[in-house]
Amino acid sequence: MDNPTNTPRRSRPFLYLKYFLSGASLVSFLCAALLAISIELDGRALDEAIAGQITATSNSGELVKELNNWVYNNKGFAKNKNYFMFKSLGPTPVQVLESGGDCSDKSRLLSALLKRQGVDSTLVMLYECEGCEPTHTVVEARYDKGRMAADPVYDVVFPAENGKFYGVEDLRADPSKLTARLDELEAERTLADKIAAYKRDIESYSWPKTINWDKNIILQKMAALIEMGGTDPFLVMRPYFLEDPKLFLMYLSLFLGMTTGAGALILSRSRAGRAPRSET
Repeated sequence: MDNPTNTPRRSRPFLYLKYFLSGASLVSFLCAALLAISIELDGRALDEAIAGQITATSNSGELVKELNNWVYNNKGFAKNKNYFMFKSLGPTPVQVLESGGDCSDKSRLLSALLKRQGVDSTLVMLYECEGCEPTHTVVEARYDKGRMAADPVYDVVFPAENGKFYGVEDLRADPSKLTARLDELEAERTLADKIAAYKRDIESYSWPKTINWDKNIILQKMAALIEMGGTDPFLVMRPYFLEDPKLFLMYLSLFLGMTTGAGALILSRSRAGRAPRSET
């Protein structure tokens, strides 16, 4: 084992850096393991919250519809001010479960519940116009018959023919589908229902985006490459780890653990390949 006191003075910085990188790698992997345990506990809490309350079978439109309704009725609609570790990451799904939240918060919870049921989904931000700030957030789920939009803040899904549901792309292509559905729900529900407050003029599906590729030139170039492959870059699935702060930090910890560990290994091998020199 290397001993700093017996190492030539010129080699000591490399040795100290190797120790630092090795320690950082160990700490990063430990953090990732602790986060993985915490994520599993959060998942169990989500399962327990809906246990016995959802009757639909897995990966069906009715399952998405039921979970959407459940999230709508769970707690309030004020912005959730909780967060995990860093404020910019926002609340975890369990924090939304416990305290409620606005459209982006409740969509985060719905996406997490769907994931626990084996249904892939993505958050979709709605924009009033190209270049505007987002006005609303919904979820698009991949159910067994395609894609379907679900709005947990207004408790809205969009039934189509033959037991199917409309997805975000359908609503973007035909704005009348949103208008007709809102008219239908307003007629069914009371005037005190939240659906009466739907902002039709700005919360439309005319400019949906899962990821804002317009933020910088790098993202714009990536979007162009995706589009060249025949896919609409604004409707690709948003990575799920962006909706769970703990999962994001776990992946970040794993990345840091691997990179710092690789750095330590490279330093160790580079120093081992050099013949030791004695100082005169």
